[in-house]
Amino acid sequence: MGIPTQRPFLILKLPLLIFDVVTKKWNPFELYNFSKVSTKTKSLAKSISRKPFSLSLIDWAPFEVWLEFGTKDSDRWMFQPTSIQSEDEYLIENQIHRHFRFYAANPFEKSLEVLEQLMDIFNTPLYGLTLKSKSGRNVVDYLLRYANDLPQTSYQKLHLSCLKLEDFHHLLETNKKKVDTLSAFICNAEDPKLKPLSLSCQLYNKLKISNLRMESSYLLTALDVIEVELNESKLSNQYLNSFLKSLIAGQSNSRLKKAFIRTHDVVNLREILNGIPFVKRDPRTTKRSIEIEYFLGKELSWIFGGYDIQFNDGRTATLQWHKFLRESENSTVPLRWIQKYEDVNEMEDNVDPGAHENQYHEPEDGEDTGRFTCSSYLKSLTISVW
Repeated sequence: MGIPTQRPFLILKLPLLIFDVVTKKWNPFELYNFSKVSTKTKSLAKSISRKPFSLSLIDWAPFEVWLEFGTKDSDRWMFQPTSIQSEDEYLIENQIHRHFRFYAANPFEKSLEVLEQLMDIFNTPLYGLTLKSKSGRNVVDYLLRYANDLPQTSYQKLHLSCLKLEDFHHLLETNKKKVDTLSAFICNAEDPKLKPLSLSCQLYNKLKISNLRMESSYLLTALDVIEVELNESKLSNQYLNSFLKSLIAGQSNSRLKKAFIRTHDVVNLREILNGIPFVKRDPRTTKRSIEIEYFLGKELSWIFGGYDIQFNDGRTATLQWHKFLRESENSTVPLRWIQKYEDVNEMEDNVDPGAHENQYHEPEDGEDTGRFTCSSYLKSLTISVW
């Protein structure tokens, strides 16, 4: 008696109601493979796909295409072409990540092919590009031109990890598409003298730079953005003083609404506000929320009080030192803060990292002693323009 042959499952022969039940259980990797079979399956895949949150191309050596249906890691599906011929197509899935890995003779070209297929079947635009200068300027240029040629008028995120400031200059001069958030990690800013940037339009709304050094501080004023986030910068208190004076005079950053700056040294308000008229804000009534990034995510906190400065165009900026951090809007205002506010001649100027008040947060309600803090809080400043 022979072994019976197994008949293929003819999914396209199913009644539409049954087909709908079956395909709703498919993950994005299965839907992607189904869409590649024929023109008909591609059309069906488009009809049953759900709208994603984002679709991005990531250069993480190798390239990956990220399809996300939310903001959590568990909402992310990662397509990863690999040049290792011994690997068959397979899915790696755990509670955090879902990798779909498959062989491709040219992973870079295959990544773009996957990206275009997903944009089509999920009817979604490009959300973001994450690039590395290590991959070569030709690769970076190709991807920037690719994004420039897309029919969409803008996309959300553009990031470059680069070895030299020259690489970031090149990106700024090559990109022609509007981007909501431009971010960069610049390993070495000590480049030979670069020609001035000639940026004719406001392409970016938010600028995020890690490791901004004094040599490249001009980027803060060269790009007229709405929001700035500088992590682990090497900027000095004296530089921030000159930056504020340029804001007051209307010489730069005409669109600025918010800036988070982590300085090289402990924030020194006397140096930052030197020569600038200001008004102290009551910590009992001036409370603003801020998201602080950690390795595992973000945490919402509040900063109380601050110092108001007036711009020549009538706008006001409030400076808030993260030393005055509280867990919630309803946290008790420490008596010491109120006393410092009510003393018109008093300014918070204890910049000694070893001082008790700089090593521990003021106690919250129900706490005997405040939580131990890290020195980064003493080096963090927020500027809110209104």
